[in-house]
Amino acid sequence: MIAYGGNTVLNIEYPLMYAHSSNNQYNLISRLITKGAADLPAFGTNTEKWAGRGSFGLDFYADAATSNNSLRFFFNLSASKIYGTEVFQENLGTEKSNFTFGQLTLGLIFLENFKISFVVSTFSSEAELRNKNIVAGGQVLR
Repeated sequence: MIAYGGNTVLNIEYPLMYAHSSNNQYNLISRLITKGAADLPAFGTNTEKWAGRGSFGLDFYADAATSNNSLRFFFNLSASKIYGTEVFQENLGTEKSNFTFGQLTLGLIFLENFKISFVVSTFSSEAELRNKNIVAGGQVLR
């Protein structure tokens, strides 16, 4: 229901490059990504504060598969410049409302239906957002 406030997100992506082998055994994709988001307060509340942010960034994805396509290794690097409101900054707990942020992810797709990924680096100009831990994830595709 709209009466409870909520999140609004606008995402615009523009492809910059797509290179691949004839059989898609090797792929490279890069995109320019622009994003805007707002966290709106619920109607009827006493606050007019809302959190908002905009970002501009680049995303690079590359993968390579074995000849029988039973294994596919992938790499994803994204980096953005983020511009936020004061409320966004307070909610995030950062020193500045404008900062850089990015992630490096490596992974493996096997049996064409299972994906394992590892976020191996989270980097930012804000120390509070840097993460030295490796984060693992899994997904069943299709």
